[in-house]
Amino acid sequence: MEIKSFTDAVDRCLLEATYRHTFGDLMATAEVLDFSFLGWGDDEIKTLAAALPLCESLRRLYLSWNRTGDAGAAALAAALPQCGRLCKLALAGNPISDGGKLQLKEAWTRAGRPDDQLDLW
Repeated sequence: MEIKSFTDAVDRCLLEATYRHTFGDLMATAEVLDFSFLGWGDDEIKTLAAALPLCESLRRLYLSWNRTGDAGAAALAAALPQCGRLCKLALAGNPISDGGKLQLKEAWTRAGRPDDQLDLW
């Protein structure tokens, strides 16, 4: 919205407020998010990880077959404690190193999530 032109600055403020409210409502109620096969790298996953605390109802997150590596995995690992209802995380087919996978697995286990619901192959 920063690059959009508005004839009245009030319109920009109203649109931004409406967008924030709608985005918050949608994210809070989403139970499943599937962003598989989108070619997302670490930057996109970091952006998503920053938004995950807004996903209060999220139970399943699918991020398989993207391009995220250790930096994206670390961002997700850091966000896991704030994702109280998340019980399935799929990251199959991403170029995450063994060390990155271990970091995610440890964060998943610390959060009390079932081991068989973390898909990292």
